[in-house]
Amino acid sequence: MEQHGLALGSLPWQPVDYTPPVPAVEPGCTWAYKILPYIEQGNLFTNFNYTTPIKTYMDPGRGGTGLTRTTWGGNYDGSVYASGPVTDYAANSMLIGSGLNTTGPPNAPTYGPQWSSGPPSNWASYHRTMLRIADGTSNTLLVGTKALALQVRDNRGCSNFTMSNGATRGCNDDPITNPGPGVMGTLRAIGPDDVWYASGDGAGAAVAGHTYKLDSGWTSWYFFTIEFTKDQPDLDSFNRWVGPYAGGALIVLADGSARTMNYTTDRAIVLALCPPSGGEAVSPP
Repeated sequence: MEQHGLALGSLPWQPVDYTPPVPAVEPGCTWAYKILPYIEQGNLFTNFNYTTPIKTYMDPGRGGTGLTRTTWGGNYDGSVYASGPVTDYAANSMLIGSGLNTTGPPNAPTYGPQWSSGPPSNWASYHRTMLRIADGTSNTLLVGTKALALQVRDNRGCSNFTMSNGATRGCNDDPITNPGPGVMGTLRAIGPDDVWYASGDGAGAAVAGHTYKLDSGWTSWYFFTIEFTKDQPDLDSFNRWVGPYAGGALIVLADGSARTMNYTTDRAIVLALCPPSGGEAVSPP
């Protein structure tokens, strides 16, 4: 699956002095940038740079520098979204969404035109609150250790990597400077309500609690990707949470509790933990 980052020329609205990320455009930035003041990184939030790794975002079982191999050249170009700190943790996109959430009637999914023409305050944001997690905060996944193919560990921030059979696959390891829409480097469990390109015309498969059905081009493999698994070569990391540990994948639920999820956990359970209002009668095992 191709990554869905922004191409130059279709970049979202921004003030003149957007580079690097600044608090003025915080609504359009990644969750990992937004919470910096709450993890004792307030100075980095207000004075962001591309050379400071964030220890809190790095899993000690993986190691590495905490930075992408690409460096920002100082100009407003593609390196803006390919450089800087990376995170080993991915948030649940079905819970937090992005700035380009799907809008419009269920049979004609689209997205708000404000994505490219208006300030972040006008974007189609979820504005999720605890009270709007109808399934319960203890039954909804918030963040977990994101999947990485073993080939990506020493090539953080890459766009693609070469598999054992010579083919290429997306790294899904965008840095925290890449806001989306729906980039897999900081998110997992992207669903049809989260970004318009996952939505179809109502003829695809349904995800519980979502207004829109999956586009037919996604349904043949989408549900197969929602799982907890272990780091391995050639891994398709698109919607997966994973772990470098034999015991299981580490996740945090929306109530703040942390737990280790067994890699044999049924996919139906993993999927049920993602939508905040799916109505599924399931609890984390």
